Amino acid sequence: MKSQIKIAFFDIDGTLASNTDMTKSIDDRIPASTKLAIKKLKENGIIPMIATGRGKKSIADIVEILEMDSYISANGLSVTHEGEEVFKRILTLDQITSVLDDIIDIEDIAIMLETTEGNVVIKVSDNMRKRLKTKEEAIGYDIDKIKQYETYEIAVLGEDVKNKISLSSKELKAKMVGPIIINIIPKEVSKATGIEKVLEIFNFDKTEAIVFGDEENDLEMFGAVSHSVAMGNAVNDLKAIATHITDTVDNDGIYKACEHFGLL
Repeated sequence: MKSQIKIAFFDIDGTLASNTDMTKSIDDRIPASTKLAIKKLKENGIIPMIATGRGKKSIADIVEILEMDSYISANGLSVTHEGEEVFKRILTLDQITSVLDDIIDIEDIAIMLETTEGNVVIKVSDNMRKRLKTKEEAIGYDIDKIKQYETYEIAVLGEDVKNKISLSSKELKAKMVGPIIINIIPKEVSKATGIEKVLEIFNFDKTEAIVFGDEENDLEMFGAVSHSVAMGNAVNDLKAIATHITDTVDNDGIYKACEHFGLL
Protein backbone atom coordinates (compact mmCIF):
# COMPACT_ATOMS: atom_id res chain seq x y z
CA MET A 1 0.00 0.00 0.00
CA LYS A 2 2.83 2.44 0.80
CA SER A 3 4.06 2.38 -2.79
CA GLN A 4 0.53 3.05 -4.05
CA ILE A 5 -0.45 6.00 -1.82
CA LYS A 6 1.12 9.30 -2.83
CA ILE A 7 -1.09 11.85 -1.05
CA ALA A 8 -3.15 11.91 2.16
CA PHE A 9 -5.94 14.39 2.93
CA PHE A 10 -6.85 15.22 6.54
CA ASP A 11 -9.79 17.01 8.08
CA ILE A 12 -8.81 19.14 11.11
CA ASP A 13 -11.33 19.22 13.96
CA GLY A 14 -12.11 15.72 15.18
CA THR A 15 -9.45 14.23 12.89
CA LEU A 16 -6.04 15.89 13.13
CA ALA A 17 -7.05 17.78 16.27
CA SER A 18 -9.12 16.68 19.24
CA ASN A 19 -12.40 18.50 19.70
CA THR A 20 -13.08 17.27 23.23
CA ASP A 21 -11.71 20.49 24.78
CA MET A 22 -11.92 23.44 22.41
CA THR A 23 -10.49 25.81 25.02
CA LYS A 24 -7.03 24.34 24.36
CA SER A 25 -4.74 25.77 21.71
CA ILE A 26 -4.74 24.00 18.35
CA ASP A 27 -1.16 22.88 19.02
CA ASP A 28 -2.21 21.20 22.28
CA ARG A 29 -5.21 19.60 20.57
CA ILE A 30 -3.05 17.73 18.03
CA PRO A 31 -1.81 14.46 19.59
CA ALA A 32 1.94 13.89 19.55
CA SER A 33 1.34 10.65 17.65
CA THR A 34 -0.46 12.57 14.90
CA LYS A 35 2.43 15.01 14.53
CA LEU A 36 4.79 12.05 14.31
CA ALA A 37 2.61 10.35 11.69
CA ILE A 38 2.62 13.49 9.52
CA LYS A 39 6.40 13.71 9.84
CA LYS A 40 6.85 10.06 8.84
CA LEU A 41 4.48 10.40 5.87
CA LYS A 42 6.67 13.20 4.52
CA GLU A 43 9.81 11.14 5.08
CA ASN A 44 8.21 8.30 3.10
CA GLY A 45 7.42 10.57 0.15
CA ILE A 46 3.68 10.84 0.86
CA ILE A 47 2.22 14.36 0.67
CA PRO A 48 0.01 15.21 3.68
CA MET A 49 -2.63 17.86 2.96
CA ILE A 50 -5.29 19.50 5.08
CA ALA A 51 -8.86 19.36 3.74
CA THR A 52 -10.98 21.42 6.08
CA GLY A 53 -14.22 23.31 6.34
CA ARG A 54 -12.36 26.19 7.98
CA GLY A 55 -11.47 29.31 6.04
CA LYS A 56 -7.94 29.89 4.76
CA LYS A 57 -6.98 32.50 7.35
CA SER A 58 -8.25 30.48 10.29
CA ILE A 59 -5.90 27.54 9.64
CA ALA A 60 -2.67 29.55 9.45
CA ASP A 61 -1.59 28.25 12.85
CA ILE A 62 -2.03 24.56 12.06
CA VAL A 63 -0.46 25.02 8.61
CA GLU A 64 2.62 26.36 10.39
CA ILE A 65 2.62 23.71 13.13
CA LEU A 66 2.40 20.79 10.67
CA GLU A 67 4.41 22.52 7.93
CA MET A 68 1.82 21.96 5.22
CA ASP A 69 1.96 24.67 2.57
CA SER A 70 -0.60 22.96 0.34
CA TYR A 71 -4.17 22.56 1.57
CA ILE A 72 -7.88 22.66 0.82
CA SER A 73 -9.91 25.08 2.92
CA ALA A 74 -13.48 26.40 3.18
CA ASN A 75 -14.96 23.04 2.17
CA GLY A 76 -13.27 23.10 -1.24
CA LEU A 77 -13.90 26.77 -1.99
CA SER A 78 -10.17 27.51 -1.72
CA VAL A 79 -7.15 25.46 -2.81
CA THR A 80 -3.63 26.52 -1.88
CA HIS A 81 -0.59 24.91 -3.50
CA GLU A 82 2.88 25.57 -2.09
CA GLY A 83 1.66 28.68 -0.30
CA GLU A 84 -0.21 30.18 -3.27
CA GLU A 85 -3.99 30.14 -3.56
CA VAL A 86 -4.60 28.54 -6.96
CA PHE A 87 -8.38 28.33 -6.73
CA LYS A 88 -10.91 30.56 -4.99
CA ARG A 89 -14.67 30.81 -5.16
CA ILE A 90 -16.67 33.36 -3.15
CA LEU A 91 -20.35 33.78 -2.42
CA THR A 92 -22.26 36.50 -4.24
CA LEU A 93 -23.85 39.31 -2.24
CA ASP A 94 -27.28 38.00 -3.24
CA GLN A 95 -26.40 34.57 -1.85
CA ILE A 96 -25.17 36.08 1.42
CA THR A 97 -28.22 38.28 1.92
CA SER A 98 -30.54 35.38 1.07
CA VAL A 99 -28.96 33.32 3.85
CA LEU A 100 -28.99 36.18 6.35
CA ASP A 101 -32.66 36.85 5.60
CA ASP A 102 -33.34 33.18 6.43
CA ILE A 103 -31.35 32.98 9.68
CA ILE A 104 -30.75 36.42 11.18
CA ASP A 105 -33.71 36.18 13.59
CA ILE A 106 -32.86 32.71 14.94
CA GLU A 107 -32.16 32.97 18.68
CA ASP A 108 -29.05 31.82 20.56
CA ILE A 109 -26.72 31.35 17.61
CA ALA A 110 -23.57 32.91 16.20
CA ILE A 111 -23.31 33.84 12.53
CA MET A 112 -19.90 34.39 10.93
CA LEU A 113 -18.70 35.14 7.43
CA GLU A 114 -15.57 33.13 6.67
CA THR A 115 -13.75 35.55 4.40
CA THR A 116 -10.39 35.96 2.69
CA GLU A 117 -9.48 38.25 5.61
CA GLY A 118 -10.59 35.83 8.32
CA ASN A 119 -13.82 35.36 10.26
CA VAL A 120 -16.24 38.29 10.47
CA VAL A 121 -18.96 38.09 13.13
CA ILE A 122 -22.41 39.11 11.95
CA LYS A 123 -24.32 38.12 15.09
CA VAL A 124 -23.50 36.33 18.34
CA SER A 125 -25.78 35.64 21.28
CA ASP A 126 -24.51 36.21 24.82
CA ASN A 127 -24.55 32.46 25.45
CA MET A 128 -22.57 31.69 22.29
CA ARG A 129 -20.13 34.51 22.99
CA LYS A 130 -19.30 32.90 26.33
CA ARG A 131 -19.04 29.46 24.79
CA LEU A 132 -16.82 30.62 21.95
CA LYS A 133 -14.84 32.90 24.25
CA THR A 134 -14.87 35.61 21.60
CA LYS A 135 -14.60 39.34 22.24
CA GLU A 136 -14.94 40.29 18.59
CA GLU A 137 -17.70 42.82 17.97
CA ALA A 138 -20.52 41.83 15.63
CA ILE A 139 -20.92 44.06 12.58
CA GLY A 140 -24.62 43.21 12.29
CA TYR A 141 -26.61 42.82 9.09
CA ASP A 142 -24.85 45.79 7.50
CA ILE A 143 -24.74 45.45 3.71
CA ASP A 144 -22.12 48.17 3.25
CA LYS A 145 -19.74 46.42 5.66
CA ILE A 146 -20.49 42.94 4.28
CA LYS A 147 -19.65 44.12 0.74
CA GLN A 148 -16.12 44.98 1.88
CA TYR A 149 -15.27 41.28 2.28
CA GLU A 150 -14.83 38.34 -0.07
CA THR A 151 -16.79 35.58 1.64
CA TYR A 152 -16.07 31.91 1.02
CA GLU A 153 -18.87 30.56 3.23
CA ILE A 154 -21.17 31.35 6.13
CA ALA A 155 -20.74 29.58 9.47
CA VAL A 156 -23.64 29.20 11.91
CA LEU A 157 -22.98 27.96 15.42
CA GLY A 158 -25.45 26.84 18.08
CA GLU A 159 -27.09 23.90 19.80
CA ASP A 160 -29.26 21.78 17.48
CA VAL A 161 -28.32 24.27 14.77
CA LYS A 162 -29.08 21.90 11.88
CA ASN A 163 -32.75 21.75 12.81
CA LYS A 164 -32.99 25.51 13.17
CA ILE A 165 -31.95 26.37 9.62
CA SER A 166 -34.06 26.28 6.48
CA LEU A 167 -32.53 27.83 3.37
CA SER A 168 -34.71 29.41 0.70
CA SER A 169 -31.93 29.45 -1.91
CA LYS A 170 -31.73 26.39 -4.16
CA GLU A 171 -28.09 27.25 -4.93
CA LEU A 172 -26.83 26.64 -1.39
CA LYS A 173 -26.60 23.82 1.15
CA ALA A 174 -25.93 23.59 4.89
CA LYS A 175 -23.34 21.02 6.01
CA MET A 176 -22.48 19.97 9.56
CA VAL A 177 -18.75 20.45 10.16
CA GLY A 178 -18.76 19.98 13.94
CA PRO A 179 -21.14 19.16 16.80
CA ILE A 180 -22.54 22.72 16.86
CA ILE A 181 -21.28 24.17 13.55
CA ILE A 182 -22.87 24.38 10.12
CA ASN A 183 -21.22 25.80 7.00
CA ILE A 184 -23.39 27.20 4.22
CA ILE A 185 -21.80 26.76 0.79
CA PRO A 186 -22.77 26.34 -2.89
CA LYS A 187 -24.50 22.99 -3.54
CA GLU A 188 -22.03 21.82 -6.17
CA VAL A 189 -18.93 22.51 -4.04
CA SER A 190 -17.39 20.17 -1.46
CA LYS A 191 -14.07 18.91 -0.20
CA ALA A 192 -14.32 16.39 -3.04
CA THR A 193 -14.17 19.14 -5.69
CA GLY A 194 -11.10 20.52 -3.92
CA ILE A 195 -9.48 17.08 -3.91
CA GLU A 196 -10.19 16.67 -7.63
CA LYS A 197 -8.37 19.95 -8.33
CA VAL A 198 -5.40 18.86 -6.19
CA LEU A 199 -5.14 15.46 -7.89
CA GLU A 200 -5.15 17.26 -11.22
CA ILE A 201 -2.33 19.57 -10.07
CA PHE A 202 -0.16 16.63 -9.01
CA ASN A 203 -1.34 14.35 -11.83
CA PHE A 204 -2.33 11.69 -9.29
CA ASP A 205 -5.09 9.12 -9.70
CA LYS A 206 -7.75 8.68 -7.01
CA THR A 207 -6.27 5.23 -6.30
CA GLU A 208 -3.11 7.01 -5.12
CA ALA A 209 -4.95 9.06 -2.47
CA ILE A 210 -6.30 8.42 1.02
CA VAL A 211 -8.61 10.63 3.11
CA PHE A 212 -9.23 10.93 6.85
CA GLY A 213 -12.34 12.50 8.38
CA ASP A 214 -15.05 12.47 11.03
CA GLU A 215 -17.98 14.71 10.05
CA GLU A 216 -20.83 15.10 7.59
CA ASN A 217 -18.87 17.51 5.40
CA ASP A 218 -16.32 14.71 4.79
CA LEU A 219 -18.87 12.44 3.08
CA GLU A 220 -18.23 13.68 -0.45
CA MET A 221 -14.45 13.43 -0.18
CA PHE A 222 -14.75 9.80 0.96
CA GLY A 223 -16.24 9.10 -2.44
CA ALA A 224 -13.56 11.04 -4.31
CA VAL A 225 -10.68 8.64 -3.60
CA SER A 226 -10.16 4.90 -3.30
CA HIS A 227 -9.04 4.77 0.33
CA SER A 228 -10.87 6.40 3.25
CA VAL A 229 -10.47 6.38 7.02
CA ALA A 230 -13.24 7.30 9.46
CA MET A 231 -12.11 8.27 12.93
CA GLY A 232 -13.50 6.30 15.86
CA ASN A 233 -15.34 9.48 16.86
CA ALA A 234 -16.82 9.93 13.35
CA VAL A 235 -20.52 10.20 12.57
CA ASN A 236 -22.17 6.91 11.66
CA ASP A 237 -22.89 7.93 8.06
CA LEU A 238 -19.18 8.38 7.47
CA LYS A 239 -18.23 5.10 9.13
CA ALA A 240 -20.73 3.33 6.88
CA ILE A 241 -18.86 4.27 3.68
CA ALA A 242 -15.25 4.23 4.95
CA THR A 243 -12.80 1.60 3.79
CA HIS A 244 -11.34 1.58 7.30
CA ILE A 245 -12.45 2.74 10.75
CA THR A 246 -9.64 3.71 13.10
CA ASP A 247 -9.50 4.71 16.77
CA THR A 248 -10.53 8.15 18.03
CA VAL A 249 -8.33 11.18 17.50
CA ASP A 250 -7.46 11.21 21.22
CA ASN A 251 -6.43 7.54 21.11
CA ASP A 252 -3.86 7.90 18.31
CA GLY A 253 -6.35 7.18 15.53
CA ILE A 254 -4.31 8.85 12.79
CA TYR A 255 -1.10 7.00 13.65
CA LYS A 256 -2.88 3.65 13.96
CA ALA A 257 -4.58 4.07 10.59
CA CYS A 258 -1.33 5.01 8.88
CA GLU A 259 0.25 1.89 10.37
CA HIS A 260 -2.71 -0.21 9.21
CA PHE A 261 -2.19 0.93 5.62
CA GLY A 262 1.59 0.50 5.83
CA LEU A 263 2.28 4.19 5.25
CA LEU A 264 4.79 4.69 8.10
